[in-house]
Amino acid sequence: MTKLQRVLHTFDQGSIDRLTIYDKIHNVELIEHVTGTKLTEKNAEDVTCTALGKLCDMVRHVAIPCRLDEYTLKDGDGFIYRVSWYTKDIIQRPFNSEDGARELVKRDIDRMKACIEKEQYCPELSWHLQLFGEDLVYPEDLNSEFRRIQEKMDGTIMVAPEFFDGIGPLSNRYDYTYFIYLLYDYPELMGELLDAYIDYQLFRIESFDSTLTPVALISTAIAGTSGLMYSPEFIRREYFPRMQVLHQRLKQKGYHVIVESDGDNRVIFEDFIRAGIEAYTPLERTSHMHIEEIKKQYPALVLCQEIESTHLLPFGTIEEVIEETKKVIALAEIYGGVFIGSCGDIHPRVRLENALAMYDTARQHCFS
Repeated sequence: MTKLQRVLHTFDQGSIDRLTIYDKIHNVELIEHVTGTKLTEKNAEDVTCTALGKLCDMVRHVAIPCRLDEYTLKDGDGFIYRVSWYTKDIIQRPFNSEDGARELVKRDIDRMKACIEKEQYCPELSWHLQLFGEDLVYPEDLNSEFRRIQEKMDGTIMVAPEFFDGIGPLSNRYDYTYFIYLLYDYPELMGELLDAYIDYQLFRIESFDSTLTPVALISTAIAGTSGLMYSPEFIRREYFPRMQVLHQRLKQKGYHVIVESDGDNRVIFEDFIRAGIEAYTPLERTSHMHIEEIKKQYPALVLCQEIESTHLLPFGTIEEVIEETKKVIALAEIYGGVFIGSCGDIHPRVRLENALAMYDTARQHCFS
């Protein structure tokens, strides 16, 4: 089967020749190993794309390790970031009070409206995780860059640039504590902000060339390993209606849609099902989200990224990784609708031998 056929058949719960591999690769040692090439600033893009083509049927969060040192960056709003080649963290915000955060919210609402009118992106309002194309301003540049990179991957499917309901990136931008204060003290303003963000995401959906990939993803941050970060009532009121707007628009555009929500979402998982989602990621054992339980209860739901990348892949044995991979293979043979990959990403601390054990085991097991 081709990679595209494998991906589409997995979404459709159809027959496949082997388990479909879907992951995020952020490990230079793995990239160099599978290509047999020492990575340099000049060859980083080609070597990384070659590695992704060899390892995966589908990928997202494609980052190119052309600069391996960690550095700080200050943007025009005064945010200071700690940047590495595959991730980015805010280390200082340009405000230290609720009033300061509120003024930034007002400016951001106006900025989103202006960007939609001008048909431009707002790099300032990205999630700032080194996601693909997050610094680009013009839709035509994003489409061109996406096409160019994907064509270097030997048929591997790139998931469309990620779309967000707003809660994840905005709670990160304004600081989680101030975000909560603002929701409580200025509910109308924050409702306007979240609605403006959805309008902006709808513009992003419309401006991206849907012929470039059959798969899209909606990402959020509403839970941690110990449970929800907000009340179930808040999530049902503020998250699900907005997520469904995005989900429906993406389905209308012809995409298969994955919904990503890290952490322990067991309390609201039935709400995801009622919302009519097609696919869900990730399944983190550290968050008590076990693929065996969820797949048995919801066999029609497509599930992605189940191999634990906080402890097992960095610190486990090869035998343990193979055992976990075989469990996923067995579920896929029974139910279908399973993509295999790390529950987070193949980050720099993941052992090369363990990553290879997961991929090789999945690739070598042929389905009848």
